[in-house]
Order: sequence, then structure tokens, then C-alpha cells
Amino acid sequence: MVFSVGSISVNLWSIPIDTNQERVTGERQRLTHVEGASDEQVSLSRDGKKAAFACGGKIVVEDLATGQETQIATGDQPALSPDGSFVVYTVGEYEKAGLYRVSTIGGAPLKICQGCAYFGPKGFSSDGSKVLAQEFVEKQGLDRIELIDIGSGKVSVILSDPNHSLWHPYFSWDDQWMTFKMALDPISNDPGQHFRIYITAVKDFIPARQSRWIALTNGEYWDDKPQLSPDGNTLYFTSNRDGYNCFWAQRLNSRTKHPEGAPFAIQYLHYRQSTLSRVPGSELLFRELSVARDEIVTNLGEFHADIWMTQLSPNFSRSR
Repeated sequence: MVFSVGSISVNLWSIPIDTNQERVTGERQRLTHVEGASDEQVSLSRDGKKAAFACGGKIVVEDLATGQETQIATGDQPALSPDGSFVVYTVGEYEKAGLYRVSTIGGAPLKICQGCAYFGPKGFSSDGSKVLAQEFVEKQGLDRIELIDIGSGKVSVILSDPNHSLWHPYFSWDDQWMTFKMALDPISNDPGQHFRIYITAVKDFIPARQSRWIALTNGEYWDDKPQLSPDGNTLYFTSNRDGYNCFWAQRLNSRTKHPEGAPFAIQYLHYRQSTLSRVPGSELLFRELSVARDEIVTNLGEFHADIWMTQLSPNFSRSR
């Protein structure tokens, strides 16, 4: 009998790219190297020098210049501050999760709030004083977006829809715009799930009313993980629009932020050894995309397998 035995390692990878110009400048590079690891939910500092990620219930910060890794806390769903000086993350699950803050050099964590980050922190304000998160409203069965003041722990609901869940919010680097995605179908793990990515103007961290939301994708695909380039003129996201989970970009009008032209692929991942499709839970929390000025960092699953052969006993039968 001949059979195969394999395993998946999920590590962080960097794509060198001028994110303001949508121009890939080099080959994809592996950042973490632990076999059998599951590195998840990566978050970059804006200068691209540090990354925070979760692995096995631990929060890890990596210096991307030296490769040095520091385990700074126990928790999940980290978000690295824009200047790379601290991480906010969750402890516990869902409605019982608490949001904490810890320095990237370690130290005692500080609780920000309790029961306030159901799906974890996402995008920061440019000064690092506020962070966006997603809250699940059990009565409605929907998710909405909230703003959390890190100093006071005050939580404010800033974006919701009566019929659809809103996820994955990020501010532009100048705090004038916010991107997010809307679930158009009942929530499931079905790869046929459809999402539409939106952008809306922001004033004093409060998004414009729903009539002013601008649709950036058409809702026909699983468009996910939206983030803006530093100048705010390009949207980066993941999508299955070509039948695979790949990286895409959409140019935006510099003034109105309406789409200009069609989305275009910046990195194809078509059943290669390293692929988004091999990230466990990749359609939900565990896959992430983080944008700095000169690179995009994500997590990719790499599959390794060997072929084995064994000789069956003469007494072997199917009934066994």
C-alpha cells in the first residue's frame, strides 16, 4: 500500500511592494520559519519595521530587520500601534473577551476594557489613541463596528447596518477615511460567501451616514481584509474572484475615493506550495493582510508531504 503523510505550517511572508504605486519590487520572502507553527493575525507598524502576530495563544513581536522575536503576552488577535511601541490584543473569547495593552518590549499588560472586542481590535487612529473593533449583537445576530479609546476604555458604536454584518474596519493613514466590509449573505464558512468592500469619509473619527458609503467592490466575490495604501489612493484586499485566494488592488480617485478602473491582481497564489488557500480557517479570522509603505505582510500555509509504502500482512483483509 502506498500513501502520503503531510503537514501544514502557517508562517509570515513579506511581499516587497511600493504600496503607493502598486508596484511589486521583489520576490516574496518568508519572515518566520517554525515548522508546524500557525502564525496568525499579523499586524505591521507603519514603517514596516515591526510585526505583531499570534501563535499558539501567545502574542509575538518580530523585528523584521533582525528577525528577533519576543513573546510579550498570552492572548489573541493582536493589533500593533502605528509607531510600533505597543500592542493591543484580546484575552478570552467573544462577548467575554477583554482588551489589553502591552509594550512591544514586554512588561505588565494593562486592561483597556472588558467585553468590548468580540472579534478583536483592528485599525488604529494615526496617533495610536483609538482603535477600531467589531462587536457581535446577539439580539440581531449581526456585527457592528465600534471605536475604543485606549486611554479611558470608552466604547462607542460608530457604524452599523440593520440587515448586514460589518467587519474588518481600518482608518486611512490620515484618519479622513475608513474602509470596512459588509457580509451580503448569512454568515457561514461557505467559500461562496459574498462580501462588498466600502469606504466612507470620517470626521473626528465618526463615519459619514450610510447614504455616503462608497462601494469599492461589487459584492460578487469573497473580497476581504481591506486596507489602504499610505496615500489613501489604492485599496489592497484578498479575493477569490479568479477562483483562487489572491491579492488584489483597486485604484481610487484621490479626491472622491470612488474606484478608477477595474481591480487588478498584484500577487497570484494558484495552488502553489505557499498559498492563502492552505491557511486553516482562512476565510475568517486567521488570514490577515497588513500594509506598510514598502511591503505587504500576510500569513501563508505551506504544505509538506512524503510518500510512504508499506507491505501488507498476508492475513490483511478489508473487514479489519
